[in-house]
Amino acid sequence: MNRFKVSILAATGLLILAFVLTAIGPKRVMAALGFTPVREVNSPGRQPFAVRLVVQSNSTFTVPAGKRLVITTVSAATVGTDTFIGINTAVNGVTSDLFIPYTSKGGDSFVNLAGEALAHADPGTTITVSQFGPDVAIAAVHGYYVDVP
Repeated sequence: MNRFKVSILAATGLLILAFVLTAIGPKRVMAALGFTPVREVNSPGRQPFAVRLVVQSNSTFTVPAGKRLVITTVSAATVGTDTFIGINTAVNGVTSDLFIPYTSKGGDSFVNLAGEALAHADPGTTITVSQFGPDVAIAAVHGYYVDVP
């Protein structure tokens, strides 16, 4: 009998708790549990960007007018060794280079570099991706565009 009473009280308590949580709303419940939803209000206009290039010596692409490119990931692969990849950009009118050495894995070379922002490029900039070494590389550049007024 005692066990039955405890079960009824527990079920009643759970029903009351469910009703209270429903009445105050899921946002307040999540806030009470320490969950805070986050959204980026400073850069709502991020537009994804990706390009894949076959690079023998140099390959280029151009940033569209009215957009700034933020490069976040660069990856490349080649069959040879002793090589590196370079990316030439311009930001605020200043030309800059990002050089990334390859790491060799049994005769093949791979590079994968990622970060919050590896490089930036102004609107209208022609970006040059260069392969310094004897072989052809496959390179991928990823990031996002931001509208520039």
